[in-house]
Order: sequence, then C-alpha cells, then structure tokens
Amino acid sequence: MKKYVAAAVLIAAAAQTMSADVLGFGAGVGSFMGKISGEAQYEGDRFKAKDAGLDKSNNIYAWAYLEHFVPILPNLRVDLNKFSEKGDAQIPLKFGGQDFAANAATDLKADTLAITAYYNLPIPLVDLRLGLSALNLDAKLKVAGAGAEKSASGSGVLPTLYLGARFDIPAAPIGLEADAKYVSYDGSRAADYRVKADLTLEFLLKFAVEVGYRQQEIVVKDKMSGFDGELDIKIAGAFAGVSARF
Repeated sequence: MKKYVAAAVLIAAAAQTMSADVLGFGAGVGSFMGKISGEAQYEGDRFKAKDAGLDKSNNIYAWAYLEHFVPILPNLRVDLNKFSEKGDAQIPLKFGGQDFAANAATDLKADTLAITAYYNLPIPLVDLRLGLSALNLDAKLKVAGAGAEKSASGSGVLPTLYLGARFDIPAAPIGLEADAKYVSYDGSRAADYRVKADLTLEFLLKFAVEVGYRQQEIVVKDKMSGFDGELDIKIAGAFAGVSARF
C-alpha cells in the first residue's frame, strides 16, 4: 500500500505542471473478443474455467474522457466493460458443496467501471497521462443443473494506478495508444492492459475506427470485502470499436 501512497503524492506534487492545453471530449464503444483462462473457488471447491465450459465471449466496452485547461484540476476518464459468458461443464463439478454432473450450466459475469482522474505530462510528440482510478468490480459465478443451483457473487472498489500514452503519426490520420491500470492489495489484484491503433476521419468531428489487443486480470480473494468466493481469471483478446473526438 505504501507504493500507492507514494504514487499519489508524486502525482499531487507534479499536478501544477500537468494540464491539458485545450478543451477536448471523446467517447467510444466497441466489442472485446476475449478468451478466458483461470479458475474459481467457492466454499473450498475449485475448478478451472475450461472445465466449466467458459472459453470465449464477445463483450461490450465503452469509454469517454473530458480534458480541460484549468490548472491543478485533473482531467476525467470513464471506462465501462460488460463481460458475460455462459457455458456447459465439460466434466463433473463440485461448487459450493454441491455436486454437478457434466453439462451443468455455468454463467460468469464480471463487469468493471473505472473512473480515472489524470494529468497530461508536457512531453513533445507523445501525449503521456498519469493518474489514479477508482475501479468497481461486480462479479458473479453461477452453476446450475438437475434442480440445484449455487452462486458466488459480490462487488468492491479498488484504487488503481493509471498510465497512458498516445502518439499521433505526423501527417497521417493514424494514432497509436497504450494504457494500463493496476492494483494489488491483500491478495486481490486487478489489471487492465490495452494497446490499439486508430484511423481518424475528420468531418465536423473526428470519427475513428480502432483495433487493438487487451488483457484483463481479476484476482479476488475471500478476504476482500463484499465477495463470498475466490476468482482468478484472465481475459485476453482482440477488440474493435468506433469513437468520436472534438
């Protein structure tokens, strides 16, 4: 926890030299085609995602940001990810003390909402962003079959460090961008890494299409307030979307 406090102090100390020089707003939406790996545990029973028939899923994401030129006050960004995957167990499972036969229905939801306050660092050519996020995780795993059903769920908020960078290729409508959010605390961990390229077409607004690769890691231990089970999953894959900026 000390390293996150130190990072917050560093961001606050540098805030007077960090700001956007123009007023800007942008928003985007798209589909994340993620492959799931990892495992879940509830009341001592553990199984892997592949054994539960949880593999790939197309999911919705959306983002928006607001940048301004007011000194000291941070810029704001919001990221929403809706993840849902249903499958059929590939082998007999035991979950929450209940035995389930193969082909039992499984249902995993893991939605995140991140609100980020950040500053733009005055670096030539590259738009470098540094800030802090409040990441809300809402997760639920359900197994049902033969008239029985068990589920583990919960939600919690974690503070995360945020680092982003963007480079717009001179004299070309192409931009390259990467960002990361990360926190590890008391055995739980949340990470979100993203790299993308976008092609911008300028009309009244700057419309763009974006493609990239994303990896999310969610590790939730039962010591984390609000959760009654354990989750250790990674969701990784390509994404594509559209956006507008002005």
